[in-house]
Amino acid sequence: MDISTLTGSAPATQVGDTGGAFRKADFLAIMLAELANQDPFEPQETSKLVENMQKLQELANTEFERFREDMRFAQELVGQGVAVGQSDLTEVEAQLLRDRGLNPNVGIGVVEGQVETYKVINEQVWVTIDGQDYEVDNIQKMLPPEADSERMVGLADGLIGRYVEWLRPEGGLGGGVASDVRWTQDGKEVTVTVDGENIEFGQIRRIGQAASGL
Repeated sequence: MDISTLTGSAPATQVGDTGGAFRKADFLAIMLAELANQDPFEPQETSKLVENMQKLQELANTEFERFREDMRFAQELVGQGVAVGQSDLTEVEAQLLRDRGLNPNVGIGVVEGQVETYKVINEQVWVTIDGQDYEVDNIQKMLPPEADSERMVGLADGLIGRYVEWLRPEGGLGGGVASDVRWTQDGKEVTVTVDGENIEFGQIRRIGQAASGL
């Protein structure tokens, strides 16, 4: 059962009765088809037919509830950083999705970015990152929020004249007295100068008094 595309950018989007679940009309259509196609010499018992329909209904209810959970998850992800896998699709499959208004990122890699919005097509939930769409099931993890740049600069500035130890990229610890702090214009990259060496703020593991080195 095809449905219209829903797009949301905030938790205010309503799920509602968006179609695709096993409805009464579907039940009657399948039952009539079963009756029309059964062997007239060995007709299927009505109780057995109803039992099969009930099983289909239970399965559809489970799938619809999963869709609702995916929808709620996507709503909560808007504005959050995530790591998500690309869609491993053929060109034909990708084009079918484009025809439905999606822009799938085709590949086998992992992309990191902030969820801008979400879309629902045929009870499949997609999230949008940098203008490209990813299945919500492809989300691998949520990323921690970016550090407050002003706070980082303030903390780093307070290190001048103090003893710091940092973790070297090649392994082991370095140590010395911080003499200067530098940062990019957006404040996202902060470095501390120790004995002429520029240390990324995130590498620092311990701070002590300059006199004692503790």
